[in-house]
Amino acid sequence: EMYEHYIETTKDRKRYSKFSKLFFDDLVSELNNFGFKLSYYYADNEHWRWSDDKKLYFFDFYIPELKFVIELNGDYWHCNPNNYASDYVHELRNMTANEIWEYDKHRNSVISEDMGYNLEVIWESDIRRNKKNVVINLIKKIKELYVSKYKEDK
Repeated sequence: EMYEHYIETTKDRKRYSKFSKLFFDDLVSELNNFGFKLSYYYADNEHWRWSDDKKLYFFDFYIPELKFVIELNGDYWHCNPNNYASDYVHELRNMTANEIWEYDKHRNSVISEDMGYNLEVIWESDIRRNKKNVVINLIKKIKELYVSKYKEDK
């Protein structure tokens, strides 16, 4: 009931950028070219889960068959350490860069360790610098998970 209220009251709020949606559209297109028959949740069709500590976690990109989550960190929103000093104050989030990094580290730990998801974190700047390489690495990771899962199922 609590989550239904939260989802209902925030359903019009976008939790993703146009940049991330376009990137994930391209990734899904590439995955379809490889012939993967998987489900993809992202952008308006996002996936979320409650953690054991009763926090709601939304995933940027999720493949349920592989328990695979991709978090795309925007350089500004997540204060990319290559661009921001640890004492930089993010005005919209009212946090220092270091506090954001600690928050993200905890969040990633909850997703991967407590919830048991395979987590990959990518940075906006890496995509802007070499999108093809980022896509190739993600497909390689997805292929490994796919092969190991379907090898186990036989």
